Amino acid sequence: KRVEIIPRKYQYIFRTKRQVQRTGVMLVGWGGNNGSTFTGATIANRDNITWMRKGKIFQKNLL
Repeated sequence: KRVEIIPRKYQYIFRTKRQVQRTGVMLVGWGGNNGSTFTGATIANRDNITWMRKGKIFQKNLL
């Protein structure tokens, strides 16, 4: 038995998903008590965070 090997040339086109990067905003004066409270509330709202306190389960209540 003989095996014949023939070189072939293939052209492939790969498509990748593009994801547009988010644009951030830097606010001056964000630090301090009010800024950290607002940041924590925003993250809790985004991630649907719950926590327990005195035996009760609390959820975020930001719009």
